[in-house]
Amino acid sequence: HSIDDDGQDDSQGNGDGLINPLEVIELPVQVRNWGSVAADSVTGTLTTDDPYITILDSTETFGTIGGGSLAWSGEDFDFSVASDCPDGHLLALGLTLESAGESWYSIIQLPAVAAAFDYAGHTSSGFGEQIDPGESGTIAVTLANHGNAAGLDVTATLVSGSTWIDVTAEEGSYGTILPGGFAANDNRPFGISVAPECFGGLVAPMALLVSFSGGARDTVHFTITIGSQTITDPTGPCAYGYYAFDNGDTGYTDAPAYDWVEIAPNHGGPGTSLGLSDNGYGQDDVVTVDLPFGFSYYGQPFTRATICSNGWMCMGSTWLVNYRNWNIPCAGAPPNLIAPMWDNFYLSGSDAVYHWYDAGNHRYVVQWSRVKNNYGAAVSNFEVILYDEAHYPTDTDDGIILFQYETFSNVDYGQHYSTIGIQDGENSTGVMYGYYNDYNGGAAPITSGTAIRFVPVANVPRGTLSGTVTNLTAGGAPLAGAQVRVLENGHTLYSETDGTYEGTVPTGTYTLVASFEGFWPDTAFGVPIVESEVTSRNFILTDIAGPMFSETTQYGNTPNVTGPYVIETTVIEHSGIDEVSLYYRTLTTEWSTVPLMHQIGDLYSGEIPGQPLNSTVAYYLYGLDIGGNESYDPPGAPEDTYLFYVLPSLVEDAFEDGMGDWTHEVVTDGFHDQWHLSTRRNHSAGGETSWMFGSESSGEYMDYCDGALITPAFELSSDAT
Repeated sequence: HSIDDDGQDDSQGNGDGLINPLEVIELPVQVRNWGSVAADSVTGTLTTDDPYITILDSTETFGTIGGGSLAWSGEDFDFSVASDCPDGHLLALGLTLESAGESWYSIIQLPAVAAAFDYAGHTSSGFGEQIDPGESGTIAVTLANHGNAAGLDVTATLVSGSTWIDVTAEEGSYGTILPGGFAANDNRPFGISVAPECFGGLVAPMALLVSFSGGARDTVHFTITIGSQTITDPTGPCAYGYYAFDNGDTGYTDAPAYDWVEIAPNHGGPGTSLGLSDNGYGQDDVVTVDLPFGFSYYGQPFTRATICSNGWMCMGSTWLVNYRNWNIPCAGAPPNLIAPMWDNFYLSGSDAVYHWYDAGNHRYVVQWSRVKNNYGAAVSNFEVILYDEAHYPTDTDDGIILFQYETFSNVDYGQHYSTIGIQDGENSTGVMYGYYNDYNGGAAPITSGTAIRFVPVANVPRGTLSGTVTNLTAGGAPLAGAQVRVLENGHTLYSETDGTYEGTVPTGTYTLVASFEGFWPDTAFGVPIVESEVTSRNFILTDIAGPMFSETTQYGNTPNVTGPYVIETTVIEHSGIDEVSLYYRTLTTEWSTVPLMHQIGDLYSGEIPGQPLNSTVAYYLYGLDIGGNESYDPPGAPEDTYLFYVLPSLVEDAFEDGMGDWTHEVVTDGFHDQWHLSTRRNHSAGGETSWMFGSESSGEYMDYCDGALITPAFELSSDAT
């Protein structure tokens, strides 16, 4: 191909042979016939889903192309380039060639060249030593051009991303900025005015809408800091807008008053135990509960929460039991984290975790009552209170969260002390009040009697994003649980059971990606969010994965020759099941199949008939959905399968009747294998004795957890294999 931007015929450009924003490009294309037979009357069609290209002339002819020969298009393909096409972007075009009912597809990638601007600093005038709440003045912003083309006649419009900052003079001019060059609008600075009620230490988002070279566009983001943050100011905000106010921030209306709510029954409270069991290292526990009211968190509505013995809870359901605390935000945290004191805690007797719905005050209380960690006898007694947003409204319609500390013992010096704060579902933003016995700006050190309130404050203008996510494969049925992600800020919304989603998003222009496991994602470019207005975008996803199997029975070796051998599995399919089957064979037989029959919920089961002694039984699962997508379990089947053997039994011992001929050998005197002491994980069904041997009620198992149990000797026959 070649690039024609000489301004003649249909092209519009500067004639430098490069693709620039706002140009109309004529694109002659050369193709090769790699075969040995001529292709007659070849036509070519150009397509694209690139948001920076509009194809103006999509079809050209190539005539007859002999085997091994080259040919140029009879005329040029034409396309225009968007004004905001970024420097270095590879414009992606698809070329489909057709001849005599056959077709071939190629990809053409074309680099765009443009000026590209970054923030390089700013200076202020009229504010004194710093920009403080209640002050007005001017700022000059320095721009750097890191692109590969000059920016001609550069101008910019300043936009405030905070409701506390008004722009009083929005236009600035920069002249020409060469590649690698810098310029500031000193001769025509921007004007801003800061509201008196602005929080000290606010990091305010700002943006410059840059125009250059006859209408090309770029956007430059930066921040300015307002005032200084002291321990009497709130901590935050995160990118979403949450702040943490403690009871020392008395100059702010959102500052809480400490008012302990005791709910532990053994201390006179009305609460109920959550039944968590965590009596030692590695015995961490969680439970998921239904909330007494809907609670919105980071713009996402929830009806359930998960509570962990280790001083944290999170919105939604999770099996995670994380005991090792980290900073916020971090990837090593449960999603939608609420952490009043994330640490490795142990429970003992009535010193446990309780919850209570205070219906009269429309609040839900969770208390970690007198819990301890590895370091000494110090206890901590703290709680989280969630407030019903219907009775305690906020700027963003998210719920208010309160932490309170009746006793705070931050003594876990061996494992990062504790983490205090909140974090969103994508682990990308949050408010960290304290971590590793250190505190963030605005945070007062926590002592017994501290209260911290987390409140979303709309210090940036917001609009509402809503729409539906549907399943094309299932005929447009609603798709629940799909993720709609705002790429530029990481904000994520999820679809409900009817396929709808809705939430507030800071104003701006965004790229949205809707995704769901096993589906092709759907992307919307250039979606505007306007203050106090509703923007609607619908997404259609296509199923590309077969039924998903999980928790499949891995049948153990058995002496049973009569069968049947029951194989159960969980099947998840969002479009509709066409077939789910169980395949089995032995080393001497061909594959046989039986249907997997639906039992209840997502549970299916099938039966393998009895097999002779010394049989090796292989089996796998097969699934097919209504869209023609196949799946296997294990994924590598039929080459990779599940296996079990039909063998005579050598020994069975349930340990419920005593130790028998087994012996005990001390490996390390005084060492207790805590993981194997878990009464939750290792006791036999219907019994009280661990496989490590011993009764929980008598405490015998403590006598054996410092070593190993040894079987009696077994004599194998001479032909044993």
